[in-house]
Amino acid sequence: MRTSTKKPQLKRNARYLNDRAFWQLKPYIDKTYPPGHYIGLVDGKIVADASDFDTVHEKLKLIEKRRDHSMVVQSGVNYLKKAIDLLL
Repeated sequence: MRTSTKKPQLKRNARYLNDRAFWQLKPYIDKTYPPGHYIGLVDGKIVADASDFDTVHEKLKLIEKRRDHSMVVQSGVNYLKKAIDLLL
């Protein structure tokens, strides 16, 4: 029986991109925005922010129609191993 020697492909979808961007941007987010402030990411970029989730949610719906391409996080929150995206 023949085994494959191909290396596994890295997952490069929007969710992965936003998660990776969050961890790279986390020091900037925590320094720039007050604790608990909501930050909206689309395709790895900060595109919206507000003091409440609903406002960021509405902004993201206007910017990106595909829900799986957006992510909301809060400044100052210490997520475990990866950011938690609140599926919009």
